[in-house]
Amino acid sequence: VLGITFGIWAATRQYSWIDSTLSAISFLGMTVPRFLMALIIVYLLVFQFNVSEIGSFFSPQYGGAPWSWAKFADLVKHVWPVVAIATFGGLAYNMRVMRGNLLDTLNAQYV
Repeated sequence: VLGITFGIWAATRQYSWIDSTLSAISFLGMTVPRFLMALIIVYLLVFQFNVSEIGSFFSPQYGGAPWSWAKFADLVKHVWPVVAIATFGGLAYNMRVMRGNLLDTLNAQYV
């Protein structure tokens, strides 16, 4: 959903600073290897923002506990960096495809 939104936003504002910024971010998302992006994000989260929930899937008190809503909330608190890293490349690709297709459609004579 975000890739489509950013693609439409970049295409309708062609050659503006918004288009340039989103294009640069999407090129980085498509070209930087995922393991390097993961290392950079983990470094920023741990050393710059003091997020300590990076080391495992659960906090120590939920390690052997049965499933509950509290354990699920703890899992979400620990897994969101992994999900963000995994989806960033796809988001960048979807944004570029949406921008290109929308520019082709907007520049067509029948529109």
